Amino acid sequence: MSPQLRRLVVLWSRLGPYHVARLDALRTFLDERGVELTANETASADETYAWSQEQAARTTLFPGRTFESVPGPEMEATVRATLDRLAPDAIAVPSYSTSDSRAALAWCRRHRRTAVMMFDSRRGDADRARWRESVKRAIVRQFDAALVAGTPQRAYATDLGIPPSHVFQPVDVVDNARFARLADESRRQRAAHDVRRFLCGARLTEVKGVDVLLGAYARYRTTTEVPWDLEIVGDGPERAALEAQAGEGVAFTGFARGDVLGRAYGRADALVLPSHKDTWGLVVNEAM
Repeated sequence: MSPQLRRLVVLWSRLGPYHVARLDALRTFLDERGVELTANETASADETYAWSQEQAARTTLFPGRTFESVPGPEMEATVRATLDRLAPDAIAVPSYSTSDSRAALAWCRRHRRTAVMMFDSRRGDADRARWRESVKRAIVRQFDAALVAGTPQRAYATDLGIPPSHVFQPVDVVDNARFARLADESRRQRAAHDVRRFLCGARLTEVKGVDVLLGAYARYRTTTEVPWDLEIVGDGPERAALEAQAGEGVAFTGFARGDVLGRAYGRADALVLPSHKDTWGLVVNEAM
């Protein structure tokens, strides 16, 4: 491990809006201590999130390409070359399972630099095969420290071989001031007679349970003469089926680019998170 931290590299597969908020706060913290932060993203797009390119000082290793389209060997070679050029004292990566993260970990071990794993997985997220956990443990125990989301994630990190004294939390944080400002702006624009509403912010996949929410909401509307509306912010492969299921009072407003979700919190009176499972429901942090 490096005895003194002068340069930290953070590598994400792709930078989204909440990553940018964390990087801004981290950069302020490190600047005061004379540490240089370099933010890298492997690709400028992926097949999961339709994020716009958020404003942040960054280096994109594969601009104009999706993360999934880059072959593993090409990704690994580019990560190694980038780290050779930057020569950081420590590297933080958000995974132990992708080619870019494993390449960064291998670079740290080869050059005796500090490797930090950022993750929000819990043991109960999925069925864990013993052989797969053994392979995972062999990889994870090579990291020097972990930055995790919460208490269950801390327990899983130690199960995978990170010493408890080297596990820190939380990693899943949001820009409170930004969300408060956007919500306040939206509230001020609401008319006094505006209908009250529930809000669900989620990627529209089966695991998020939005179909269950729609069924519950339809039954709820039969119990009151003045029902609240339901706004669903998000997109995904189940959207067409969910729109076909939805009845009166439901509005789909699509993927939340930029400040859209922050303003949606201000229009809403309650948040609903109906996920069957969630490693960390970040919308709860944002809504609070």
